[in-house]
Amino acid sequence: MSRRGQGGWQPSPVVVMLLAALLAVMLNLATDTVEVPWRWWPFVVWPLAIVVLAVSGLVEWRRHRAPRGDDKALREAALSLAKRLVVAYGEQERRYGVSRSVPLTLRFATPGGAESDVHQIAQVWRLELSRSQLVVVGEPGAGKSVLALLLCRQLLVEPRAGEPLPVLVSASSWDPRAQSLTAYIARRLAEDHPSLPHIDQLVNEPRLRPGKPISHWVFPVLDGLDELPVALRRRAVARLEEFATSAGGRPLVVTCRSRDYDKNLTMLPHAAMIELQAVDVTEAVRFLTRSVLDPARWEPVLAELTRAPSGPLGRTLRTPLMLAVTRVVGRSSYADPADLLRLPTPGAVSYWLTERYLLAAYDAEDPVLIAGQDLPRAYRAEAALRWLRCLAFQLHQDGARDMRWWRLSMTLFDLHPIRSMRLWAVGLFVGGVAAATSTAALTLGPGGGSGTFWACLLLAWPVGRSWFRSLWPRAIDPVRLPEERFFPGAAPLPRWLKHLAFGVLYGIAAGLASQAGWLGPAGGLLCATTRVAIDLVTGTLRHAPPDAGVSRTEVRRSVLANALGYGFLAMGSFAVTATLFAPSANPVPIVAAGTVTFAAGAALGSGGRALLTFRLAHWRLAVLRQLPWRLSRFLEDAYDRAILRKNGPLWQFRHARIQDDLHAKVRLRWLRTLAERGEPVEQQLLTLLERLDPGQAIALARRRLDEGAPDAVVALAGLLRRQGDIDGALALLREHAQTDVESRELLVHMLRDSGSIEELRRMADAGRGGVAEEELARWLWERGEKAEVRRRASENPAIAEVLVDLSREQGDLDLALAMFGRHLDADWYVRRYMNVLRERGDLETLRRHAEEGLGHAKNALVVLLREQGHIEELRRRSAAGDSSAEREYALWLREQGDLEALKSWVASSTTPYENWDAKWELATLLWERGEHRDAIEVLRGVASAEYWDNGYGYAGRQVARWLRELGDVDELRRRAGAHHDDAAYELAELLWETGDVDEAVAVLQRLADEGDRGALRRLAEFREVD
Repeated sequence: MSRRGQGGWQPSPVVVMLLAALLAVMLNLATDTVEVPWRWWPFVVWPLAIVVLAVSGLVEWRRHRAPRGDDKALREAALSLAKRLVVAYGEQERRYGVSRSVPLTLRFATPGGAESDVHQIAQVWRLELSRSQLVVVGEPGAGKSVLALLLCRQLLVEPRAGEPLPVLVSASSWDPRAQSLTAYIARRLAEDHPSLPHIDQLVNEPRLRPGKPISHWVFPVLDGLDELPVALRRRAVARLEEFATSAGGRPLVVTCRSRDYDKNLTMLPHAAMIELQAVDVTEAVRFLTRSVLDPARWEPVLAELTRAPSGPLGRTLRTPLMLAVTRVVGRSSYADPADLLRLPTPGAVSYWLTERYLLAAYDAEDPVLIAGQDLPRAYRAEAALRWLRCLAFQLHQDGARDMRWWRLSMTLFDLHPIRSMRLWAVGLFVGGVAAATSTAALTLGPGGGSGTFWACLLLAWPVGRSWFRSLWPRAIDPVRLPEERFFPGAAPLPRWLKHLAFGVLYGIAAGLASQAGWLGPAGGLLCATTRVAIDLVTGTLRHAPPDAGVSRTEVRRSVLANALGYGFLAMGSFAVTATLFAPSANPVPIVAAGTVTFAAGAALGSGGRALLTFRLAHWRLAVLRQLPWRLSRFLEDAYDRAILRKNGPLWQFRHARIQDDLHAKVRLRWLRTLAERGEPVEQQLLTLLERLDPGQAIALARRRLDEGAPDAVVALAGLLRRQGDIDGALALLREHAQTDVESRELLVHMLRDSGSIEELRRMADAGRGGVAEEELARWLWERGEKAEVRRRASENPAIAEVLVDLSREQGDLDLALAMFGRHLDADWYVRRYMNVLRERGDLETLRRHAEEGLGHAKNALVVLLREQGHIEELRRRSAAGDSSAEREYALWLREQGDLEALKSWVASSTTPYENWDAKWELATLLWERGEHRDAIEVLRGVASAEYWDNGYGYAGRQVARWLRELGDVDELRRRAGAHHDDAAYELAELLWETGDVDEAVAVLQRLADEGDRGALRRLAEFREVD
C-alpha cells in the first residue's frame, strides 16, 4: 500500500529537522532577534538557506514521486492506459488512412498454410497465437506497421478479461546494449503518458489472479526491428529472447523486413511467423481504378501494370504503401501519369510517386485529405519539399531514422567541413572571450577583464575537447553532468572525483577572473564537496540517462536547473571561503566570479552546448533556404499532414521508403559535386544512378573508362550485366581480359554462368590465367569428367590444388595426398599436404616428416596431438621450447578452462613477448567468462610493445576490437590519439554504428591524410547507408 493510502502524507524526519532549523534561523534574522556583527553573514546564510530548502524539496519529491500501487491501483492504471492507447491508436489509423488502404492477405508459416484478412488479425491472435510470440515479416511498405497497429487497436476495442494490453513502440530508438526491452517499454510509456502512475509495475510485475495462470499487464509490439543499426541487431535479438523466455514465456510481437529476418533465422525460435504477401496485380488495378479522380488519364498506366507485372511499375505498386501513395497522387493536379511509363527502374518510379505525393500534401488549390482533415496552406509546396529533402539528407548522413535535433550538422552541404568547424570554433571562442572580458572589466574593473581573459584560456581546452568530440557516444545523450561533459576522458573515474576535478578547475578560473588567487580553487573545492554531500543525501543527480530521448524543452530545463543549482552553491561556497580565509578583503569580486563561472559552466556542460550548436546549425541552413526559420512549427505541420510520425520525443518520416526517396536527388547532386572535386565517390554515384537512371550510370561508367579509371571496366561490365546486356558485358571484358586481371576473372565467371564452356576451354588451354583453368576443372568435375581433371592436375599445380579441394569435399583424402605428392617443391603445397595428413589422422607420418625437418610438419603434428589427446607429449614439446607446441598446449588449457595454469604460465614472463600464446589464450578465456577488463589488461602490455616495435600487432588489434565491443569510446580515443591505427579503425566503426558520423569521418580522414588507402575506401563506404 502506498504512503498516501496509509494515512496521508508523511514527511521525512530529515526534512522536518532541516526545515525547522531553517525556519528558526530565518525568523531570528528577519526579526533581529539574533544580532550578528559580522557584516558578511547574510552573504553566507541566505545562499546556504536556499540550498537547504532545495535539498529538502528534492528529498521529499524522491520519496513520494513513485509510490507503489496495490492491485486496485494497478487495475485503475491499466484501465487508464487502455483508454489512452485506444485514442492514440485510433488517431494513428485516421491519420494514416488505414481504413482506406488496400486489404492485405496474410500467409502463416504453419503446416496448414492458413490465410486470413488483416481485419481479423486480433481474432487469429487469440485463437492460434495467444500467450506466444509472433514475428511479422514482409517487404518494405508491405503493411507490417499497419498490421501491428490494427492488432493493438482491435485487442483494445474488444478486450477480454485478463488479457494484457498491447503497447506499440518503434524499435528505432531502442539501444539494446543499455536497456532491456521492459526498460525501453517503460521509458516510452513514461514519455508518451507522463501522468500515468505505476508504469514500472505495469511493465515489469506479473498480474496475479486466484486460480488463474500468471499473466502480465502489458505486452510489447515492437515495430521495425530492421530499423536498428546493424551492429545492435544481434544484441536486440538476445534481449528479445531473454524477454520471451522470462516468467514462463511472455507474449511478444515483432515486425521486421523479410531480408533482415532471413539473416536472423534463430530469432525467437518458438515464435509463429506471418509473412505479408505482395498485393495481387488484379487487386491493385481494381483499387486504383476506384481511387483516382480521372481513370481515363490513368488507363495507360493501369494497362501497363496489367501487361508487365514484373516491370518497373509492377515491382513498385505491389505494396500497400506505394498503392496508398499512388492513390493520393491520382487525386492531385501535380501528376501526369504518362511520365510513369517512361521511367526505367522501380527506384525511379518510387521517387516520382513520393515527390508528387508530398507536393499534394501541401497543395492549396486541390487539397488532398492525406491525414483525414482539411489543413490550411501554411507553406508553399516546393519550399516544403526542399526542407523535407534537407531533413532526409541529414538523416542519411547520420545513418539514422530518428530526427535527433542535436544531430543537426553545422557543416551539412559544406564542401570543407573541417575548415568550417575550425572557423566556427575560433569565432565562438573569440566572441565569448571578448564578451566575458568586456563584462568583467565593466563590473570588476580593468584587472577583472585581464583575469577573465586568462580564465577563458584555461577553460578553452576542456570546452574545445567536448565541442569537437562525440559528446553523445550512445547517440541519445545531450544532457550530462557538467563535470562529466568537461572531463569526457575520465569515464572510469568515480563520480565524486569528477565533481572535485570540475570544482577545482572552475575555481581556478574564478580565481583568475577575480584576481583572488588561491581563494578560487579553495572555493571551487568547497562547492564541489557540497555537491557531493547533496548527492549522498538525496541519491540523485540532475542529468538525463544516456538512453533517454531528450526534447529541447527538457534540455532547457536541465540547463536552468544546473545553472541555478551550481550558481547558488558557488555563491555560498565562495562567500564562506572569502569570509574564513580573507575576512578583510572585499568578497564581492570572488563571489560574483565564482557564481557566474560555475553557473555558466554548468549550463554549457549540461545541455547549453547542444542547444547552441543546434541553433547555429539551424540558422545556417535557414539562411541557405534548406530549412524554415520556425522549424518546430513546420515539423508539427508535417505531422498533421501524415508525412512525419512521432517516436516519443523524436520525429521520424512516416515510412523509411519515403525518407530514402526524399534524399535520393539531394544525395545525387551532392555526390556529383564531390566527384567534380576529385573525391573518391564514383562507386556511390554509380550505385545511386543505377537505381534512378541506369542510362546515366552507364554513360558515367563509359566516361570513367575513357579516362582510364582502374576499376572502370569491371564496373561498366557489371552495370551492363545487371541491365540484361550480357553480350555487351562479355564483349567489353574480352577486350580487356589480356591486360586486366579483374576483367579476366569476371569474364571467366560469366562464361561459366552462361554455359560458354568452349570459350572457357580455349582460354584454359591457351594458359590465359589460372582462373580459367580452375573454373574449367570444377565444371568438368561436376559433370563427371574426373579423368580429364586428373590429367590436367598432373601437369598444372593450380589444377592440382583445385582437385585436392574437390577430393576433400568428397572425403577422398588418398587422392588429395597423391596429388600433393607430385608438387612438394612449393612451400604452399607442403603446408596443404601436412594439413591433409592431419585431417587423415596420420600421426606417424607427421612425426617422421617433423624429424626430417620438412616444412610445416611440426605445426600439423602438434595440432593433431592436441586433437587426438596426446597432451603429455604436447606438454613435453612445449617445455622444450617448441613454439608451435606452446601455442597448441595453451589452446588446450583454454579449452579445459584451466585458468590457474594459464595465469601461472603468464606470471613467469619477464618480457612483453614471452609466453605470448599463453597470454593470448588467457585473455581469450577471461573474455569468454565475461571478465572483459581483465582480458584487455592481459594483452595491453603486449599491444604496447608491438606498437613501439612494429607500429601494429595482433594483440593491439584484439584489444581495439574488444574495446569496440564494450563501447569504450574514451579508451579507443586515447589509443587512436597515440597513433594506434587499429584503435582508430575500431573507433571509427563504433562511432559510425552509434550515429556519431562527423567524428567517425574525422578519425578516418586523419588516417587517409597519412596515406592509408584502406581508410580512404572506408570513408567512401561510410556514405553508402543500407
